[in-house]
Amino acid sequence: QAVLIKGQSVLEAAAEGLGLAERWGVTDAAAAAARLAPSVSAAPIERTSLIELAVRLPDAAEAAEIANAIAETFVTRVTESEALRANEQLEKLGKQIEEQQTAVDKKREAMLKLMEEHKIIDLSLNNPPWGPGQQQGGLAPGLPKAEIEAAVANLQTTADALESLSGEQLIKAAMDLQLTQPELAVGYPEYQKLLVSKQTLLQSGLGSKHPRLVALEQQISSLRQMLLKAGESARDALRSQLELTEKRLAEKEKAEDERLAQAQEDGIQYTNIKEGYEREKRRLVELEKRQNMQGLDAPAQATVSIVERATVAPK
Repeated sequence: QAVLIKGQSVLEAAAEGLGLAERWGVTDAAAAAARLAPSVSAAPIERTSLIELAVRLPDAAEAAEIANAIAETFVTRVTESEALRANEQLEKLGKQIEEQQTAVDKKREAMLKLMEEHKIIDLSLNNPPWGPGQQQGGLAPGLPKAEIEAAVANLQTTADALESLSGEQLIKAAMDLQLTQPELAVGYPEYQKLLVSKQTLLQSGLGSKHPRLVALEQQISSLRQMLLKAGESARDALRSQLELTEKRLAEKEKAEDERLAQAQEDGIQYTNIKEGYEREKRRLVELEKRQNMQGLDAPAQATVSIVERATVAPK
């Protein structure tokens, strides 16, 4: 850093900002920087992260002015560089999220296709109380008609509770109903923490346009959109499950023995596909969480600042 602060590009930008070329009667800012360079020194202060910058000229007031301009230019350059690097990281993470979303969608399509082809009903989203002998991920083969009817009623009640809701109400209802959406389980506690942080910052006296509050509001908005999408996905999934369950109930009396054998084979295939889907979805949730955290940290990533402005040394 000590070398960079007295580099040609920093000195030239500072010279241009102060109009030194005209003041000193040289051709341009580059020439002014070249003339200034021998008068500038910068060295790290031992056992600290500070850099001491000095400008020595016959005019002490001008030297102090130039020293402050160099320091400000350097801080601006470093801040812009860090912001660019942070944006590049966020862009890269955004592409990873897009690719991961594609992987999740493909797994989901394969899972839904198998469900439709083999009349598989997965009620794990609603955690129905099947009691002894329950099978995670769907209805047990040969389940009595009464229990399928209970599943329909359970799904209908839950789906109706979510049907007319939107926004924050949908998110809260989905959490209250304990729907097993990874995004809700991971994102909602984080969302509540962010809301508390926002309230704390407002109560501390920070204005709504303060960089920290602006960044926090962007993260809250991003997380809210993710939670809304998860809530809507849960609601759609419930309706799909309800339709499939009702269809199976209507077909319960047909080909019971044949379906029992087929259900075992299909269940194994479906379980494998579902595990892949859930694995890809967990990865997507983690990437989105990293994106939200990096978005919040980005405005606070400046690592260089001016601790003490230059003054004229006493004689």
